[in-house]
Amino acid sequence: MTVETTFPLSDKPGPVLMVICGAGASYDSVNFTPGYPADRFRPPMGQGLFENRDYFGGFIDQYGEVRPIIHRFRSISGGAVAIETELERLQADSTNRTALRRQLTALRYYLQRVIVTSTKQWSDNLHGVTNYVRLVDDIDALWVERRHGSVCYVTFNYDTLLDGALGQIGVHMGQDLPSYIADPRYKLIKPHGSVNWFHPVLSGISLNNHPYSLQIINRIDEMEISDQLITQSEHSAIDDLPALPAISIPVARKTQFEAPSEHIDFVRDLMSSVTHLLVIGWRGNEEHFRGLLEGIDRSRIVSLVATSGNASASLVARSLGLSAELPAVSPGGFTALVQGAELGAFLAR
Repeated sequence: MTVETTFPLSDKPGPVLMVICGAGASYDSVNFTPGYPADRFRPPMGQGLFENRDYFGGFIDQYGEVRPIIHRFRSISGGAVAIETELERLQADSTNRTALRRQLTALRYYLQRVIVTSTKQWSDNLHGVTNYVRLVDDIDALWVERRHGSVCYVTFNYDTLLDGALGQIGVHMGQDLPSYIADPRYKLIKPHGSVNWFHPVLSGISLNNHPYSLQIINRIDEMEISDQLITQSEHSAIDDLPALPAISIPVARKTQFEAPSEHIDFVRDLMSSVTHLLVIGWRGNEEHFRGLLEGIDRSRIVSLVATSGNASASLVARSLGLSAELPAVSPGGFTALVQGAELGAFLAR
C-alpha cells in the first residue's frame, strides 16, 4: 500500500498539529476521582506496573519467569527513571544469560496482559468517558473542521485508549497497520508498540503444544521471530497466538522503535510541516524520538506542554527546545487541559 506523507485536505495545505501523549496522559485520563472499584484499574505507569494489585497475581503465575523482575522492581526506589535504567542494564546483561532472556520475554507478555486488563476495566467502569474522548472531539471541532487542519497523534503508551477515542469521532484504526496512517486528516503513531501488535514466530514452535506463549518464553533462543508486525485483537487468546507481543521494554535510553518503518518514515517526513505541537504527560526522555523532533522549525512552532505542575511543564518544554513561558505551558495536566480554556486558545493560535 502506498501511503501519502502529507495531509491533502485542499489545494492549499492547512496547518498541521502534532499531539504527543506520554504515560501521564493515560494515568490522568479521567476528570474526577472515580473511587472504588475504578481506581484499582487506573492505568499503571512506572513502578505501578509491578505493584501488588490483586489481578496482577494471575499474570505473574501465568508467566512465572517474570517473578525475579517483579521482585526487583517492587523494592526499587527512584520511580520510572530508576526502573528504566535497571531494565536497560538487564537487557545488556541478557546477552550472556539465557534465564534473563526468558525473563524479559515473559515481561512482554506480562505487560501486555496487565495493560489490557487495567485499561479495559478502567474504561468500562468509566463507561468510556475519558479525557481522550474530550481531547479528540475538541480537536475535531476546533482544528479539523474549523481550521481545516490535520493532526498526527503520537502516543508512547501501549494501550488503546486513544485509539478507541478516535473511534468515537468515526476515525477507526487498528484493523491493519496501514490504517493508522491512511486517513488524510488523522494519523496515529505508536513508536513503542501497542497491545494489539505482535511479531509472528516464523519457526521453532510446536503447533500441537499449547500454550504457545510458554513455548516462546522457555525456548526464545530457538525461535525465529519476524521483524514484521501484525495486528490482532488485544483481547484475543494471545497465549495460543504464535507471536510475540510488540511492546518495547521501557528502558532509559530508548534507541529502537517498536513500530512499522512506514510509520516512522511518515513522522520523519512530516516534521518540517508541523505548525502546532501539543505535549501531554510526556517527559521527553525518548532520545530516538527527540531526534525526529529536531526536524520541527522552532522559530515558527506554536507549542503547549501540559504536565502536572508548572515546574515539570517548564522543564519538559525547555528540554524540547520549546517556550517555557505562559501560555506555552499548562501546569494542570491532562484534566485541566480539557476542562479549561487553554486547549481552545492553543488551537486558535
